[in-house]
Amino acid sequence: MFRITALFSIFMVCLFILPKLAMAETVIRTHKDWQVRLITDDFTDETSVILNTIIEDIEEDFSRKRGIVLIGSQFSNKKTEDMLVIKCDQANTKPYVVILTNERVNGDGTRNIEYRVDKRPPQKTLMKTNENYLMVFNHRKASQFISNIRSGKMLIGRSSDRESGLIKFKIPIEGFNDIESELYRYCKPH
Repeated sequence: MFRITALFSIFMVCLFILPKLAMAETVIRTHKDWQVRLITDDFTDETSVILNTIIEDIEEDFSRKRGIVLIGSQFSNKKTEDMLVIKCDQANTKPYVVILTNERVNGDGTRNIEYRVDKRPPQKTLMKTNENYLMVFNHRKASQFISNIRSGKMLIGRSSDRESGLIKFKIPIEGFNDIESELYRYCKPH
């Protein structure tokens, strides 16, 4: 757990926080299994939006101890260590998908990932890999992935590769339909 927490904090600083850290205010709202993160640049008043599922953090006040704003702890009966993030890096660009897993992804490259939402038929997509995360940058594939998780409650996924080993994830995603429109306040609809 410590490994994913450490890597997660580094990833979050690089991906989300550093570009906004100098002059930004972050407001976090939660809805079911999701957080809506509104980051307002104090200098330009531009607000970006990031949607992410909630994970559990065993270290109390994790974010403040490291001087950065991360995902707040939320404890529940289900143990959730994997995370789904949907965001775009610039206003009016199409969103992309990032999945952070507790599984180590051996090597950078691509992996064929099979995923399933609830009891729907499994889907396959090619995802970029790096360390502990999987990414869908292709706008068409990201759009299809986002459409597939609508109205879902649980996202599960797996990939098996002889050289790179097994990857699997399980992420609660209930409530996405209710907050998806928040994403398009900043990102371009798909």
